[in-house]
Amino acid sequence: MKTIAKLSIFLLFIVVTACSKSDNSEPTPKIDGEWNLKYVNGSFTGASHYFQPGIVNWKFDPTNQTVTVENNNTDTNLNAIFPSGTYNYEILDSNPDVSCSQSIKIDGIEFGCLEITTDELNITQTYVDGFHVHLVRYSL
Repeated sequence: MKTIAKLSIFLLFIVVTACSKSDNSEPTPKIDGEWNLKYVNGSFTGASHYFQPGIVNWKFDPTNQTVTVENNNTDTNLNAIFPSGTYNYEILDSNPDVSCSQSIKIDGIEFGCLEITTDELNITQTYVDGFHVHLVRYSL
């Protein structure tokens, strides 16, 4: 009986010490830095506007919670969302009725769901028939 108890304690010790917490998760991508506006589409008009790299750039500064837009677009038929300028932004936990975990408000305007990966940033307001704004990490 003592052998079974010792064996049970030994096996329990092995199970407890053999388990290790491994953190294989990727670091959470950050919004900070420079982004190129790649396209804007959606709204009730069905807009689909594509931009060449370097035409419209957004630079997020999380310390001051500002985004600086450099808009060099000269085609008035293309909606680049913002003219050049610096705007306040705020990242919010989303409303549970919407299928995303975060949303973004820029210049006091709710822009919808926010999704950030290493090199892509998507702002989707399509749940209210709004725009889908797609940016990519800045590189020329």
